[in-house]
Amino acid sequence: MNKCLFCYQLLKDNEVDFHKKCSKKIFGTETAPLLNYTLSEMEFLAKGVIETSISVPGVQPKLSLSFVKEKLQDGTRGRLTILEALGGNYICLKTNI
Repeated sequence: MNKCLFCYQLLKDNEVDFHKKCSKKIFGTETAPLLNYTLSEMEFLAKGVIETSISVPGVQPKLSLSFVKEKLQDGTRGRLTILEALGGNYICLKTNI
């Protein structure tokens, strides 16, 4: 039997690639979208992307995010904070979560 590509549990006979609930979590619908490409077409498209892309070797700077969930004075209920940016200061991104 095949396994769900999201949760790795066994699929039922009428299910393809995902359980309905797993597909809903990923794609927002009970059925996964279909890609109308053959494997050979996908290989051709992938080669095109690789041939036109560039790679920059070396260390890339990374940002660490922290989600602070609290009720703020302006009514928002949380924020994403980029840690250790701008010489020890931080950037605050407010969310409606």
